[in-house]
Amino acid sequence: MVEGVYIRNKINKNSINHQIQIPEFVEREIPDNIYTKRHILKFLYPYIFPKDFKLRMAVFSTAGLLVASKSLNAGVPFILKEAVNTLGTSMGYATILFGTYALARIAVILTQEYKNAIFSRVVLNAVKDVSSRVFWHLHSLDYTYHLESTKTTLFAVGRSMKGVENFLRFMMMSIIPTTLEFMIASGILLKYCGWPYLLTFGGTVATYWVFTTRYSTYRQDYIKEVKRKRKAVDFVINESFLNYEAVKCFTNEKLESDRYNHFLKQQMQAAVKTSNSLSTLNCGQHIIFNTGLAINLLLAVAQVSAGTMTIGDIFLIQTMFLQLQFPLNFLGSVYRELNEAQLEIKDLFHIFNIKPKVMEPPNAQSYQYKGGKISIKNVTYGFEDRKVFNDLDIEIEPGTSNAIVGESGIGKSTLFRLLYRLLDPEKGSILIDDQDVKSLKLESLRKNIAMVPQNGNLFNDSVYYNIIYGNPEASFEDVVKVCKMVNIYDRIMDFEEKFETNVGELGCKLSGGERQRISLARCLLKNANIYFFDEFTSAVDSHNENLITNALKEKLKGKTTIFAAHRLPSITYVDKIFVLQGGKVREQGTHQELLDKNSYYRELWDKFNKQHDI
Repeated sequence: MVEGVYIRNKINKNSINHQIQIPEFVEREIPDNIYTKRHILKFLYPYIFPKDFKLRMAVFSTAGLLVASKSLNAGVPFILKEAVNTLGTSMGYATILFGTYALARIAVILTQEYKNAIFSRVVLNAVKDVSSRVFWHLHSLDYTYHLESTKTTLFAVGRSMKGVENFLRFMMMSIIPTTLEFMIASGILLKYCGWPYLLTFGGTVATYWVFTTRYSTYRQDYIKEVKRKRKAVDFVINESFLNYEAVKCFTNEKLESDRYNHFLKQQMQAAVKTSNSLSTLNCGQHIIFNTGLAINLLLAVAQVSAGTMTIGDIFLIQTMFLQLQFPLNFLGSVYRELNEAQLEIKDLFHIFNIKPKVMEPPNAQSYQYKGGKISIKNVTYGFEDRKVFNDLDIEIEPGTSNAIVGESGIGKSTLFRLLYRLLDPEKGSILIDDQDVKSLKLESLRKNIAMVPQNGNLFNDSVYYNIIYGNPEASFEDVVKVCKMVNIYDRIMDFEEKFETNVGELGCKLSGGERQRISLARCLLKNANIYFFDEFTSAVDSHNENLITNALKEKLKGKTTIFAAHRLPSITYVDKIFVLQGGKVREQGTHQELLDKNSYYRELWDKFNKQHDI
């Protein structure tokens, strides 16, 4: 599983025209003995044999059709044998038998395909349920996981789902049917032909299987290398188009193309090795199988010459072998596909083994709103070797407006994530209405809080969907009301498709100010009890900022609000300002109180005014 870990190497100037940095993925390998096929089957068993009655009946029907098709298939060689033996005595009877032989083969195919069609419902339902489970699990993981994760994780999940489907299909529709067919064929050869034929047949299949599994295991390193290179290609594609604007601004299309082609070449070279090894595998399989068939046919010819067998018996032996040749040849591919599916499913197990760091206690209580008092007591938090907060103490009175200010990187956004419990502090506690957030049910806590994040990312959907997302139960009139409140309604009406206008990925079709105002409208539509605003007007012009600020004063009167701001004029009206420095509150008070003290806040204020010529 790629976890965003890579080594950077320079590409040789002789290979491309530019010297660029290439991320070469290094997988943290999961040992093969941890997630074996047995482990995977155990994991998938509840999905293969589900509780749903109709799906269980589909499993039973599949088993019945499997036995029926293989039993019918076992009778086909006997029909052919009888038809050949009667050619010299009764042409009419032989013709009927050959017709019966053809119909029997058609019946076998129809039964097998009907079985596959029924079991496909079980397989696809299993994939749906596993996919739903991993989707829910990914959403249960904490903020830090998703901060470090990239789209390569989503690519891995997609491939894992395909791996689950392939594993179930090949295991249930190839391995088990072929094993049953081998057992039936072995019994027939022993009963009707004798031990020599059974030993030759069994020896051929055993040699075929050992060669296939051993050589396929040897090929695993090639397959893993292709998988690694494919992930690297996915990463380059994602990074290149995610930073499309930067590519254009620096006219680096050629550089990106060279980088992409470099990885494609590596992937191709790895794929060629895999393809060549597959050819070797196929040749070895055909040599083993046809050698066994030739030995049994020579034995049969000798017995026909001795008068102890008929010509029809030769056809029976040949047909028994050839009927097993296709599933055996396919079995080689199946084993290879199973191994590839196993590698992909390892990524799935890796994801399931990641546990969320932010979890509810077993006895979690629902949050009881009592005005919105917030107490931050001795909170310490940091990223790796950088401390953001060190014994931070803040007391926010219920129903008041507050602001957090300080230099960039002081931790204003991090504080909101701690309050929202997207993160947990290393030390200390956070209480809302005298209730420790760690003791509360996450859903009940977060339902009472609304936050406008700094980036204002939106879904790749309509304007209306992005706003109504804040409260799916809200009416269209409610949506219009909040849009007018944040002064975005008229702009939406100017769009060709009005509220149905698609905003693009992360809202890329909108301006920064439009994105922020739509995010703000979504937040206000939630109608929460506590509000956090993180630089929510940083991309909005001063005219709209004043309109929005005045609307918020009225809308949020009596509710606990916290603003994080660099634009200090936007928060001068709040009840209390907390100035952070060095991971602690350096000073606090109203705007005027802090200015009168000739404080650190005064320095920030003067610095802002100088930068903006105020």
